Amino acid sequence: MEEAAKIIAQLAGCGLSVRGARVMETGTGRRVDMPLAFYLCGARSVYTYDLHRYLKPGLAQYSVAEMVRQREQVKAIFQNLADGGEIDARLDALRAVRDASDILEIARIAYRAPADASRTGLPDGSIDVHFSYTVMEHIPAEGLAAILGEASRVLAPGGLACHHIDLSDHFWHYDASISAINFLQFSQGQWERYGGNQFAYHNRLRAVDYTDIYKASKHEIVDCVRWTDERSMRELRSGFALAPEFQRMPPEVVCTVGMRIVSRPERTSGPESGAGPS
Repeated sequence: MEEAAKIIAQLAGCGLSVRGARVMETGTGRRVDMPLAFYLCGARSVYTYDLHRYLKPGLAQYSVAEMVRQREQVKAIFQNLADGGEIDARLDALRAVRDASDILEIARIAYRAPADASRTGLPDGSIDVHFSYTVMEHIPAEGLAAILGEASRVLAPGGLACHHIDLSDHFWHYDASISAINFLQFSQGQWERYGGNQFAYHNRLRAVDYTDIYKASKHEIVDCVRWTDERSMRELRSGFALAPEFQRMPPEVVCTVGMRIVSRPERTSGPESGAGPS
């Protein structure tokens, strides 16, 4: 919920309220926590796409039960982003769920899996918010370009995309003995053996690669939050050996371990270009 609040707040800072918004998520995962956060903040609907059907109904039900039980904490997280009374009403509606299908129906979440987020089948201009959370790092560069291209098609005039990307070595999350850039020491061939399958795939793209993909995909970056890892910077200064493809990058680029990008499709100028936010 706290991570969803950061996305919703950044969108608000860029002039887009999620209240009444039509939302699309890329990469559902095992639960629907992010779509539920948008529902609690007043979203009209959420389409969520996943290449594989990973959703676990029991986990989704557990999440809802905890949101209801920890109602005051949930309201505190969204206190500056949504009306407390409306959150109460929507949590009350979720109290009645009997199974995961009830959750999807009440929260107006359309779960589509297996499905391709680069070919959604949604009508042109039918979405106001296009987002993902720690998903884009698991998609090859060409796939990212296709997803951003589809976002350009389905986003309504004034709509925005917001993608939270984890650029760190995900093994670092569970192994304190390595740094967040540990995986950058391996050649591409070596890394394919560790992270080249559908369960652990990580593209290892750095921040500059993402900005290049956005530019090539004709997505204008409206706002970008980045964070670097100081431990990785220290290790790099102490002689941590990078694979050749990363050696020419500035240290701050190598050690950028996360970014949250708000973007919009580039619009052609003229009287027929997009209007204001939907």
